[in-house]
Amino acid sequence: MLLDLDGVLADLVQGLLERHGRPSPFSVESGVFGPSAWNFPQTVWGQSPDDTWSVCDRSFWAQLPKTEHADEIVALVAGHVGARRVAICTALPGAVAADGAADGKLDWCRRHYPELPVILTAEHSDVYTTPPKHFLAHDGVILIDDNEANCRAFWNAGGLAMIWPAWWNSRWAVQGHAVGQLDSFLRCFA
Repeated sequence: MLLDLDGVLADLVQGLLERHGRPSPFSVESGVFGPSAWNFPQTVWGQSPDDTWSVCDRSFWAQLPKTEHADEIVALVAGHVGARRVAICTALPGAVAADGAADGKLDWCRRHYPELPVILTAEHSDVYTTPPKHFLAHDGVILIDDNEANCRAFWNAGGLAMIWPAWWNSRWAVQGHAVGQLDSFLRCFA
């Protein structure tokens, strides 16, 4: 069982909002929701990826708050499959954001879930030092991720995946029922 870090366990969006001094853009009224909201710093704020990520050093990644349901997710998944079959799987961002990201993400994981192994992947590289998440897909492996593209690639490679509901994906409307849906998903597939 692979649990995504940013967006599932660590609240990357809240960290970005705080680091950039901006309010949340997400709401039905604003029209900022669903898959088109995935790159909200570029599409809503008009920032370049370099401007968005250049302020995200090791301490940024290490100090991200937990998501509202992080502890419930870890406990629920471990309860279904056993704690020894759970790992955190997180992608390293592109070149600008990569400075300090690996160390900061590992710091975060060691502080909050030291019992879980961590797999670092490189999603945006032509030369992989570590493979993207979908390279880990095979029969019996499940990915929980808020990134729809990661989930699709995982499915296409032979694994199972659940899109964790968030404002920036197609499951945004069921965020209030996410933990119950995860439980049902695990009862069926884990």
